[in-house]
Amino acid sequence: MGKAEAEAAATLIVRACQVKGDRWQSLAFDEISSVVMADVRGGVEPLASLSENPFWKPDYEEVVKRGFARLTGSDYGSEAFVALTEDGIKALQRHRTHVKF
Repeated sequence: MGKAEAEAAATLIVRACQVKGDRWQSLAFDEISSVVMADVRGGVEPLASLSENPFWKPDYEEVVKRGFARLTGSDYGSEAFVALTEDGIKALQRHRTHVKF
């Protein structure tokens, strides 16, 4: 995806999609956050370790700006939803062993 921050945000979207039904879908940021926090509290890797890394900075705006995700709702607020685009899913295909396509 060309920038680590975008790839980090895509990682969180993928993980939340996996937990919330194992399918590509649009998710509220609160849903993504609850999945991430459960993984961190439960020691689920890699998110448990990544959350401690000061250089790992997911950036949803960047993944949207680069066209790998789309935002619906209100500008990253509580009513906002994010979903990977077709280009985002294609960019993740190199990780096929970990993601259902």
